[in-house]
Amino acid sequence: MPYFTQLAQGTDPDARDLHNFMDAARRFLHDLLAEQLQLGHPQPDTAPALFENLRHDTLAVFLDYVHDRFQQLQAELDSIDETVLAAHGLTGERLHRQLRTLADLEASTGGAQAYWPRVGKILQELDTTLDTVLDPLSTFAPRFGGFIGLFKEFRAPVINLVNG
Repeated sequence: MPYFTQLAQGTDPDARDLHNFMDAARRFLHDLLAEQLQLGHPQPDTAPALFENLRHDTLAVFLDYVHDRFQQLQAELDSIDETVLAAHGLTGERLHRQLRTLADLEASTGGAQAYWPRVGKILQELDTTLDTVLDPLSTFAPRFGGFIGLFKEFRAPVINLVNG
């Protein structure tokens, strides 16, 4: 099942697409850490050493602290008026460009040697896109401020695990 390619098919993403993006981001991170990533690329036999050594601990943190918070964030986003979302670039053309970039990376071709660099690029773009969602959300829902900080701190080590 693709993560981002279907989301990028529309040209004017709305609040539902933003909700679906958050779900796709959660699935991508979970599948990456659970070694169940479903990309249409040949995967090499070995992962980066740092990823292999710390993946299980990182997955445990994800499952304990991050996974369920995605649903809470989605519920919070669902409660925000769509005009407010649009005013902060969380729908429309800006979101479309970000989804298109993620979809292009997901669909890009290459052999097994390009697998982990591609996953790293997807993670970098996912990180950027999540920042554009989380930064405005911290002003709309200050009660999530602590979690948003924790969530941002969680993503950086995941990127480092993949990039070695």
